Amino acid sequence: MVEFMEKVSTAVERKEPTVEERTFLSVAYKNVIGMRRASWRIISSIKQKEESRGNEDHVSMILDYISKIESELSNICDGILKLLDTRLIPFTAPGNSKISYLKMKAKMLKKLIATRFNRKHNEGAAIGFAYDSLNNDFKILRIVCNAMFNGSEAEAEIYTLSSDSWRKVVTSMQSLRGCEVTEPKLGTISCVWGPFTFYNGALHVLAYTIGYSFILSFDISNESFHDIMMPRNLLDGATNYFNKLAVYKGLLADFFFADDLGNEHHGSVLCHVWVMEEYGVAESWTRKFVIPMEWIWAVLFFGCTNNGELLIENATGLASIDPENQNQNILPIENANWVDFSANSRESLVLLDRDRESERKEEEKNSNVCFMDDLGGALGSVGGLGSSSSGLGSSGDGHSRATS
Repeated sequence: MVEFMEKVSTAVERKEPTVEERTFLSVAYKNVIGMRRASWRIISSIKQKEESRGNEDHVSMILDYISKIESELSNICDGILKLLDTRLIPFTAPGNSKISYLKMKAKMLKKLIATRFNRKHNEGAAIGFAYDSLNNDFKILRIVCNAMFNGSEAEAEIYTLSSDSWRKVVTSMQSLRGCEVTEPKLGTISCVWGPFTFYNGALHVLAYTIGYSFILSFDISNESFHDIMMPRNLLDGATNYFNKLAVYKGLLADFFFADDLGNEHHGSVLCHVWVMEEYGVAESWTRKFVIPMEWIWAVLFFGCTNNGELLIENATGLASIDPENQNQNILPIENANWVDFSANSRESLVLLDRDRESERKEEEKNSNVCFMDDLGGALGSVGGLGSSSSGLGSSGDGHSRATS
């Protein structure tokens, strides 16, 4: 049905599809995507159970199925987005049809109410976005720093979609460790350096006091702040540097860019990749790689792909760099500013449509009766999934780059 509706939509040049054709197109894509999303949730639930039982062989097989489902979803979504961008939206006159296509592309928009704090021109603010899986809610954290101007503590507020309102949260340094005495004595937060990185159910951002820098984390479920110390020898005599947080192969990482003092060529830098092997334990910071590259601005390092490649924008455009062999791959993506948000928000890629919550719970309930012997049956409803006739392979590097 999807293939047929694509042909109908492009059959007559510069002619808008009828209302019926538009409806059929929407239903066709909703059906094929909905089946794969349901299968993905069921298989992921089975994977968690098998991991808890220590069945590594079963987990490996399940991961292969999940990869194929994700690959099919990626190809289907790429197809409809291309159709919308190249045929339907450009050749549709303003009106209900065009609004329908724009809504199909964006899914849903939400305009936030005004914040509680009025930011002054000389104050710094950072904003983080995340999905609270425990409470099934989207939240936005906003931190405003005033210490450099009036010596006061940083102020924070949080917005929740369920209440559609902002409220204040405590950010005092004493609250970070639940006591009044902290070691080291960090003082008052004077600056936070975004963007936030969402990892392990918490938002993370670089924070600075007079004489110290550390990672400020905010647990999105219990709404509490904590501090994570940086590697002790992070600077190591470096000058003219900046660092950004990202997730590297499932671990929190700090990417530290500094001048390459041993290089005669002006503008060369070294990227030091520090990985926290055990979350929250400062002693577990390990320097994994040192990557030489041309100087880039902080805003042009976007994070990492699923397989650990660095995403940067240089003179050639958006590129990925493998930190192990330092090979660079130019990605055919223009206007890559959005990549920063997508790379740091993968854990929050959840439907905003709250009406489907009951349907999701029912699917999870049904998944409880699925065992490994029924794994093939659970996937059977996806029609050709994993078969050679589908023409779709596993996600591989291309999928991770496309979704990161």
